[in-house]
Amino acid sequence: MNTLRFCHFVCVGTFLFLFINLSVVAQEPQVLTLEESLKLAKQSNLTLQTVEQNLKAAEAEVRAARAGLLPRITVSGNYTYFKDI
Repeated sequence: MNTLRFCHFVCVGTFLFLFINLSVVAQEPQVLTLEESLKLAKQSNLTLQTVEQNLKAAEAEVRAARAGLLPRITVSGNYTYFKDI
């Protein structure tokens, strides 16, 4: 019975040791360049993402308004063939 408890204790202890080590490794600080940190901040900032989407929508509206100022050309044709009867 003591051997079973010891084995259980060793297995649980090993699991906890590995789990704690993996948690510590995941929390090590990252070294980022200025460009990487700006990119990460841009991806995480919801306000900035909203502003960018509003800007894209406004640019689309400007393109639509300018398209109305361009001239329109319409071409149509008709062809009729009569066979001599």
